[in-house]
Amino acid sequence: MNNEDVKSQSVIWMILTGDGLHQMFDGIAIGVAFASKSIGGGLSTSLAILFHEFPHKVGDFAVLLNAGLSLKRAILYNLFSCLFSLVGMAIGQFVGQVDINFLSALIAGMFLYIALVSMIPQLECYEGRNVSIRALKYLIQLIGISMGVTIMCLISIYENKIQLLLN
Repeated sequence: MNNEDVKSQSVIWMILTGDGLHQMFDGIAIGVAFASKSIGGGLSTSLAILFHEFPHKVGDFAVLLNAGLSLKRAILYNLFSCLFSLVGMAIGQFVGQVDINFLSALIAGMFLYIALVSMIPQLECYEGRNVSIRALKYLIQLIGISMGVTIMCLISIYENKIQLLLN
């Protein structure tokens, strides 16, 4: 195995391990929401996680393809890591009956950690001399982050109305 193969294998295992843990915490959040709130609260949490998970899965898929996996394997590995959300949901259902406040704080902290430590430093910085292209890339990244924050805030603000619609 040459050095490039070792690097590719490391990237693949890093993505699968990190994403599996991430999926498990997503599942715990969904399980706790359904266990402690109503069906509407669980659905609104699931919707929020869907909005945050979709671009994450697309990014993981691109990294797995770039690491040398075939299209079929990248899809299978991505689906395999999604199974950990089911495990997390079962854990969340069980623990959500016991102590909701501690678990909610833990999950919120995990999401903040992922966003601040894992994702933001990964934003691509354009080091070219063309200032307008660099400004455009930063603007697109800022718009994407702002849209995510706005969607999460809207779901939080209108959670009660969403619950009323779904009940």
